[in-house]
Amino acid sequence: MPLSALDGGSGTTVSTGSFAQMTAFFREERSHLESKLEQQRQEMERQRLASAAKIEQLEAKIEQLQSDQQLPALQARIEALHAAQLLTDAEMFSIEDVIADSLEAATSDDTRVGRLIALSGRMTGDAAFSRQLRRKAL
Repeated sequence: MPLSALDGGSGTTVSTGSFAQMTAFFREERSHLESKLEQQRQEMERQRLASAAKIEQLEAKIEQLQSDQQLPALQARIEALHAAQLLTDAEMFSIEDVIADSLEAATSDDTRVGRLIALSGRMTGDAAFSRQLRRKAL
């Protein structure tokens, strides 16, 4: 009794009467399916890498926005320290120069402003913060 099978996508019908022909047909089908699976795997990997790159870009943008929002608070605190005479004119101007130079460089290698922002957020005491500013920025 002849068997018929539809070739996976080619639209041709294969009539077989022998075990060898059926085996060859199934091997060809398996190879075709494995090829499709590999293509899908590669496409998924490409999409995963693209998604990871997008996430990394978004994280960088979020970090920049946070820094942009925290910078005015840092500057206001430095001015308040100056007004309270915890920083001299020269010290305040030097710290402002460090901030301006860092922002002008705008590279990921320069994290001085980020460290100053973090320090300002964690140190609540003005006297201690002014001493640390001298130590880290001057």
